[in-house]
Amino acid sequence: MPTGAYFGTKKACQPVNIIYNYHDRKINPKLSATKKVYKEGDEWVVEVELSNTGKNIAFSIELLLADNQTENPILPVFWSDNYLSLVNDDTKTITARCNLA
Repeated sequence: MPTGAYFGTKKACQPVNIIYNYHDRKINPKLSATKKVYKEGDEWVVEVELSNTGKNIAFSIELLLADNQTENPILPVFWSDNYLSLVNDDTKTITARCNLA
């Protein structure tokens, strides 16, 4: 399982967690995230606002969606951006779309 942070949801109506995984372990960036989850037709849409609150660059960040109960990855997921980097005090919003049965 990737390292990073888990952001829980209301299990009954929004069954996803956001996991971020950074690939440069030496720098240990300070990341914070907020999310908004909603249904659009038959898809779930997850908007993640990711911020680097530390002094160092957060390089090659990967976001994953995981089932809230099992923590297994949800696949397939279509992201608006894949690996991203954030300089200090930078914020970016990324959108994920997936079908959850």
